[in-house]
Amino acid sequence: MPRFIILAILTISLAACKPPVTATKNLDGSESVTVNTPDGSVTTTTKGDVSTYKDDKGNEMTHDASSGTTTIKTQDGEVNMQTGKAIPYEDFGLKLYPGASTDEKANSYVDSPQGTAITASAKTKDSPEKVMEFYRPMITKDKTEANSSGNFMLSGKTAKGAAVYINASSNGGETTITLTANIEKKG
Repeated sequence: MPRFIILAILTISLAACKPPVTATKNLDGSESVTVNTPDGSVTTTTKGDVSTYKDDKGNEMTHDASSGTTTIKTQDGEVNMQTGKAIPYEDFGLKLYPGASTDEKANSYVDSPQGTAITASAKTKDSPEKVMEFYRPMITKDKTEANSSGNFMLSGKTAKGAAVYINASSNGGETTITLTANIEKKG
């Protein structure tokens, strides 16, 4: 009899605990995995190329692999990131170097409550010096330039108020151009 009571108490105690990991196949065809820890839980739900991660504190991240879009929502606001998007250079007071080839998959665009940022990469047959000549007039404030062994760097602000960093370096007969820019939101 005492064994039965101990077994019953143990069974009731275990039934009251959440398992550390649960996996569910949902009616809509998605699959969910929930991980429970003493600090909280996180549920990942995946359907096709879309994965959503939610914690028990209200934070959520959704990533769509087919579009390259990631959205993060917290009590502090929402951040949207996208890769593989055509970059709106003109919004930052910039232009793409004429004749340069880009790999849009390598581009990123981030929009958050604090501001908007881009990162882009392009290639040209022109020299790094010629690339810098093109971008130099676009930097209208706080201009800083450096050249280290053929690696050219230019930073400052554009007329649209974007903080910009431009790098042009030669590699095997090509010049790689990397542009990073951000505009802070006012408010």
